[in-house]
Amino acid sequence: MWQCNKCIFPGRFLVVDESMGQWLGKGMPGLMYVARKPTPNGREGHTTADAETGCIIFYELYEGKILMAEKEHVKELGAGTAIALRLTAPWVHSGRIVILDSGFASLKAAKALAEVGLYM
Repeated sequence: MWQCNKCIFPGRFLVVDESMGQWLGKGMPGLMYVARKPTPNGREGHTTADAETGCIIFYELYEGKILMAEKEHVKELGAGTAIALRLTAPWVHSGRIVILDSGFASLKAAKALAEVGLYM
């Protein structure tokens, strides 16, 4: 887990999204092609950014379907809500507002975040 939350203090709004790290070479483990992305070749990651500065303050590397299905919260809440909870864990009970894209946003996510003191 990144430790940025110990030295960077984000504002009131956190943004959870996915992003691609571009890769133009060959042989990288986990290399993906996602046609809908502006940079379709690379490694996918899930990120939390501070909305005020645009700085990425938390990052979770996508590890493939099987490993991601074994991560915390997935079995009981589903993948999207689980990612939202994991990526906002350092800021629970802070009252911050979490902005989620359509891949993560749901009523279930809103309820789960509210239970730990975060809001959509």
